[in-house]
Amino acid sequence: MLIDTHVHWPMNDCPGPAELLDILDHLQIDRAIVLGWEILFKQGRMDQYNTLLAEFCEKSDGKLAPLATVHLYEKEDAMDEARRCIEELGMKGFKFHSWAQGESLFHPVMYELCEYCAEKEVPIMFHDGTPAYAMGSQMGVLARMFPQTKIILGHGGILHYWQEAMDVALQNSNIYIIMCGCHNWGMQRLCDNVNPRRLLFGTDILDGSSGPLAEYRCEQFKRLALDAATRNLISSESALKLYKWDM
Repeated sequence: MLIDTHVHWPMNDCPGPAELLDILDHLQIDRAIVLGWEILFKQGRMDQYNTLLAEFCEKSDGKLAPLATVHLYEKEDAMDEARRCIEELGMKGFKFHSWAQGESLFHPVMYELCEYCAEKEVPIMFHDGTPAYAMGSQMGVLARMFPQTKIILGHGGILHYWQEAMDVALQNSNIYIIMCGCHNWGMQRLCDNVNPRRLLFGTDILDGSSGPLAEYRCEQFKRLALDAATRNLISSESALKLYKWDM
């Protein structure tokens, strides 16, 4: 089984998941964690887009699962929406893009959310690898502040900061990394040094035009020098456990 843990999809005028599922089938990807798109840029209400995303994934016959996004500046409304997403919509966790959203990780609402995620045992994914507002080292500080909260670096440092992502993961057992944006050398070094139970596969599909990018990411993963057990952990087993996703 192969699970893509980093997929975006636009919700505006979206008829359903058929196009995304076709892309995943072509790539032989069995399931995907889906993140919003418009919501990251604060287009419209956060509750509107979280609901659309949950409904989108519900139509996928169990192949897609959503992550919520909230806006920290909305304060208690953000926490109310976070609770609704987990407790009513059944979403699997949260995704934040501090660079696109324009909100610092070090915000009182983020601290409250980290405590809530630890209580509910759901992870928080962050965009990382973009100076100066979305760096793995910043997420490492947050991981140290909230050691019971599972924190995911969504890109493993992208091209230039994979070493930082690796160091943060080695220093904090609650840090997970999606290898989604690294070059092959960085990906291999992550696999050689980080516990594979905390490594995940992802493509960063953005919309229907992302097929070639996703094919490249899949080919990168195939080229890694991994034994069968390690490959299985990264491709699916770690994600299933992290997201409490039934087989």
